[in-house]
Amino acid sequence: MLIDQEKLYEDTLHLKQIINALKDENLKLKTKNLNLERENIKLTKNLEKMGSYSATMGKPVEVS
Repeated sequence: MLIDQEKLYEDTLHLKQIINALKDENLKLKTKNLNLERENIKLTKNLEKMGSYSATMGKPVEVS
């Protein structure tokens, strides 16, 4: 019975380590995703401004 308890304890510790590693990875991926979404928005706005520039036949468009 003692061996079973020790094994369960070791397994529990191992699983907790895995959970913590997955939580860390998840946080990193969420941060990366947020940064990519922000970059996508920025690039989309730039493309829209370029489209507006082309639509005015080369006349400058105010860029903020």
